[in-house]
Amino acid sequence: MNIILVQDVDRLGKSGEKVRVKDGYGRNFLIPQGWAIPATRGAGNQALAQAAARVRAVQLKKGKASELAQQLSGVTCAIEVSLGAQGKLHGAVTADDIAQALGRQGIAVDKHQIDLKKPLTVLGDTQVLVRLHPGVKASIRVSLVSK
Repeated sequence: MNIILVQDVDRLGKSGEKVRVKDGYGRNFLIPQGWAIPATRGAGNQALAQAAARVRAVQLKKGKASELAQQLSGVTCAIEVSLGAQGKLHGAVTADDIAQALGRQGIAVDKHQIDLKKPLTVLGDTQVLVRLHPGVKASIRVSLVSK
């Protein structure tokens, strides 16, 4: 069966390529997943149009991520934490806490975009990397202060 890939498929080909696969693999997996379309006369143009639309969507997302990275540059996120009797934090500050604090400042960032190797457990300032898009990163300062 000849198909045209609508998106990149590992070990098979890139988007827009015409490839030959076994009938069952194409009919039962690739086409229902939306990864390929049957290779007919008009299918090549359709695949190219879909690929171009995907490229535009990725560029739009990258542009929005770049704008957000500029907005995040120089942002300090202050988080108030409670301390125990010996001056140690109760618990720790996680990526979710940082995302909520940024949300209160009007900046929408998903907790999964915050690159925090381990939760913060010490008072003071820490630089934290935010991965907004592949190739677009921003660094914010997280300041832990006692209540």
